[in-house]
Parts: sequence; C-alpha cells; structure tokens
Amino acid sequence: MDLTAARTLAENLIAEHLPSGWTFAFDSATTRLGQCNETRKRITMSQQFAAAEEQPAIEQILFHELGHAIAGAKAKHGPAWAAAARRLGYTGKATVRHEDTAEGADLIERTLAAAEQVKDRTSGPLIMGEKVHFLGGKQGLFVEARRTRAVIWSPTRRRLMTVKLNQLARIGQVAPARQTASTPSAAASPEPSTRPAASAASRRQALIDHALSQVEAMKTRTEGPFMAGETLTVSTGQEFIFIEPKRVNALAWSVAEKTVYRVPMASLARKGQQSSAAQQREDRLARAIKAAPAAARRTTGTIIVGEHVAPAPGYKPFTGLLVDVEEEKRRGSGRTAVISRDITGDLIRIRYTDIVRAPGAYIPSTASPAEAVGSGDHVVVINPRSKHNGATGIIERPAGQSWRIILDNNSGVLLASKSLVRKNA
Repeated sequence: MDLTAARTLAENLIAEHLPSGWTFAFDSATTRLGQCNETRKRITMSQQFAAAEEQPAIEQILFHELGHAIAGAKAKHGPAWAAAARRLGYTGKATVRHEDTAEGADLIERTLAAAEQVKDRTSGPLIMGEKVHFLGGKQGLFVEARRTRAVIWSPTRRRLMTVKLNQLARIGQVAPARQTASTPSAAASPEPSTRPAASAASRRQALIDHALSQVEAMKTRTEGPFMAGETLTVSTGQEFIFIEPKRVNALAWSVAEKTVYRVPMASLARKGQQSSAAQQREDRLARAIKAAPAAARRTTGTIIVGEHVAPAPGYKPFTGLLVDVEEEKRRGSGRTAVISRDITGDLIRIRYTDIVRAPGAYIPSTASPAEAVGSGDHVVVINPRSKHNGATGIIERPAGQSWRIILDNNSGVLLASKSLVRKNA
C-alpha cells in the first residue's frame, strides 16, 4: 500500500477512536508489525509491512494496536483488549506474525533459496542464507543485519527471530560472546573483540562481491522474488545487479557506473518484463490518451481525464495530459491531479483545484535518454519548469542519476536529471 495512504488511514482511525494527543509513525521493525506505546501516546507500524501489504491487512494491525490503546497496557491480550479490538473490526489472533505477511514470506523464500548457494562459505561477514548458531545451542539461517542485531529464520520454530550479532557464529565456529566467557586468555587480551560482521563497509562489500559472483547463475531466473545476482532494469533502460532489499528500496549495483544505488523496488523488473509501477503508469497513461480526442473538445465545465492542462498562476509553468484524479493523500478532503508532463513524461501531482485548461495537444515523451546519450554528447535540457529549459552543452560525465553538463559559451556547469536530457540534433 502507498505509505502516504497508510499514514492517512492510521491517522483517521486514531482521530476517530482515541482522545487527542495520540500520534502515528512508521518504524523500521522487521519482526513485529505494530506497537502501541501508551507512555508516549504513539502507535507505530513497520514500514516494510505497510509497503508490502494491502489495506485490509494494514487495517487489522491498526485495529490490534488501537485495541491496546483503548483497553490500556495492563489489559495485555486479555478479554478487555479483545473486546475493544473486535468492536473496531479486528478478526485475528492476539499476535500477528511477521512471517505470515507477504513481506515476511518473501524474506523467508529468498533466504531458503540462498542457503544452497552459500552452504560452503566459511569466512567473511555473514550473508543471507548462511547456517548459524547462537547462545543456547539454537540454530537457524541468517537473514539480514539490523544495526547491532540480526534477523534469523528458525526452521524448527517456523518463525523469524532477532538475535544480537555478537552472539552469532557459523555452524562449527564459536560465537564471540561465548568464546570470551570460556577462554581464560580472552579477558586479558589487549585486542578488542569483534563480531562476524566487522563493519558496515565490509558487510556491504561482501554483499556486492556475492551478488556479482552469482550473475551467471541467475541469468536463467525468470520468476519469483528477486535474488542477489539477478540483472534487472528500470524504465530508463539502465541495468542493475540486485544485491538485497532495504525496506521499499533495493541495494543494486549499476552495471554502467560500477557503483551501488538505492533503487525503488517497484521500479525494478527482469529483462523483457516490466515493473508493477511502470505497468500501472502505462495503463493510466494509455487510458488518458484514449480519452484525449473527446476531451480536447471541452472548453467549459469540469476538467476531465484526457484534457491538456497547465497549473494555475503561481506555479512554475508546464503543460501536460491529465491522466488521473486521486483522493488527496492526507487528512482532509480534496483531490489531487496526476499530470503526465509534455516531452519528459514525468508524473506531477498538484491540487485538482489548481489546474486550468491549456492550449495545444499533449506531446508524448521521446525515446529513453539512457539509450540516446552519453559522455561527450552535445545535449539539450528539457525542463519546462526550470530556468535551464533549453540550455545546451556537452556531457562531461555521469553523476548518479544525473548528467554533469558543461554549458555552451563557458556559462557554467549544470547537473541535470538523466530523464530531462536529450541529444541535440
């Protein structure tokens, strides 16, 4: 679910059922879905869960936590809590397990799939799929590290668990915490103890190396969750090697630029396929273009999908095709206009009451700039909302998702998004 819509849903429920002073926030939890903090008067929800699930599942977690707020902390999961939660519409058990959600199931599936590939690994930072043990003799599969803790999949308990990183070790090795307690010389050693994941930098490099080593093995993979080593594309045609997911984003290795980026998961797709975000965008745009001929004849009345529009005075000027009208994604009433901007095809959202009809017809976006331009090319910047619209120059080098352009007539240097740069004829 869209995070803005999830936040709006939560805030509306809090305003309706709880006294003033209660607030809502997302958190980075990976093994619980929601929490009610009565002291701070705050309800939180896992951002990963909210981004991966649909509205009915999110509502159930909110009903669960609102029940705690209404019944009080002392009620725990007793009859008073159950009665309060069910009055709101809660239908589940006392505790909803993260592994039973779509996001949790996806995490487990990728961990199990990676286990076979890393079974012979004996050194370096722990990576997804490795067999580990921790204090108490428990065993599991390493999923991911979260600051000083790790997420573990326990096959025997069939659930995700969190364990301190310094209590983990590969099967056949000794966890640092236990080794310190059992080895007399360890206490006297002047050297500081280390944990398997020595640093964030070394762990990231290990993940990159592992992903790059799996590229050939992953070439035939065409379905299922993305796994380390898969070659994926984005709408601009750029290629990335998938490393690991990070909430709603992914760590990915840029094939062209040989560096790591955070890329929205929804924008990634396998070669020959299309991302869900790109498909939804194309579907909406196709419906608007189909409606454009009839809509173009309108000169009065309500502005409808398919009309050529511009923002009201006070905004930076641009023109584009109205592709959708959405309910405003924040508390309160109102609607938002979704506009596909002329030439660039960028989607822009402004208040529906702030758009006006524009002369002329919609100008579709051109071919992908990633295919058309590169270092050394003479280009023009297409950005109707910027003072640099129409500026020309020579591409010096890439800079992340932008081009560094030396402007003509030695008038300076400009960083321009790759989606807004076209080769100059």
